[in-house]
Amino acid sequence: MKEFKAGSVGLGAAAYIRVVVGGKISSGKTSFAATAPYPLFFADLREGGFKTLRTMSKNPRRRAFWWDPNFEPGVWAMESMLDYKPAIAKLRTLISSKQCPYQTLVVDSLSVYGQRVLSELKDKDPSGDNRQRYGSLNDAVSWLVSEIHTLPLHVVWLCHINDEYQLAVPGKSTAAVWALMDHKWLIRADVKPNAKTDYQLHTRPFRTATWIGGRGEELPDPMIPSFKCVLPLLGFDGKPISPSVPDYMGIAYPDGAVYTLPPE
Repeated sequence: MKEFKAGSVGLGAAAYIRVVVGGKISSGKTSFAATAPYPLFFADLREGGFKTLRTMSKNPRRRAFWWDPNFEPGVWAMESMLDYKPAIAKLRTLISSKQCPYQTLVVDSLSVYGQRVLSELKDKDPSGDNRQRYGSLNDAVSWLVSEIHTLPLHVVWLCHINDEYQLAVPGKSTAAVWALMDHKWLIRADVKPNAKTDYQLHTRPFRTATWIGGRGEELPDPMIPSFKCVLPLLGFDGKPISPSVPDYMGIAYPDGAVYTLPPE
């Protein structure tokens, strides 16, 4: 049991945020997650979304969007659903030995993990009962979330959405999984004719995405998609090495941007 005052962010793993970030393909989910403090990506090797990080790394302006432009995000590329357990164990060892350089774990993505589990279960037993596969999927997703949420790190779960703006994870475990998240946000690429694509972070329900929201303070909406803007509003004191955040509404913010919450 852990005891702490209601006004504090807590102790141990309770001191960190757990957030799911939904978005369509190429909506900026990975780029947004890369702005979190010192991130490690649990990425799917086959899906390859982590390649966005390589593109950012080669572009000094986009690299400045990182919390620390001198820190390359880590990528542990998973080739099987079985890779996650030893990866978590390895991360725990790094943390317990005080040799962990990471402050944020990004799972990219929960949707792909669910699809991989179903695919590998079917490959293992092609004649198996599909209901049993979905039961095993629910167990696998619940295990993964429970294990990762005990880590003393910020945790960002990336997740695809469908055309109806609903989070796309197969199986019935989704309702239970989302209940374990402190915040549920949407990244959206607002494409306008004859203009640059405007990436936005939605923190409140948008269109049919009524699942968006969070615990605690009601954040501004929409926002610049950067953890440098979000974390101060959630009460975290860490200061980024680089203040630069992505362009927003056609305006560049190389010196950062500050949001304030409305007075109570």
